[in-house]
Amino acid sequence: MESGSETAVRKKLMQVRWLAWADLVLLILLLMATFAHEREWVRVLGSVHGVSFIALMVVAGVGAVDRLWGWWFPAIILVTTGPPGALGEWLILRRLREGRSALSWS
Repeated sequence: MESGSETAVRKKLMQVRWLAWADLVLLILLLMATFAHEREWVRVLGSVHGVSFIALMVVAGVGAVDRLWGWWFPAIILVTTGPPGALGEWLILRRLREGRSALSWS
């Protein structure tokens, strides 16, 4: 049976997962518009993609502030500029399955 904190971690990770997917899709669309020389689409998609990245960082940061996981997770998302770093969620989930804290790096 899951504890309350484990449930909170899983819920927040689900938000991270959806935001990361949205960010990835928007990035792909932005690149397609860029290569097609569609300036208006680039402007719109660039703005929306930027907002989705900021939302991803905020959710990951809030999780770190709430001590659901360590600051390493939002740092990796920032360094990898989004979706690749969000794959760190598998490490957090693995640690939860093993009964360990999601706060530490190793």
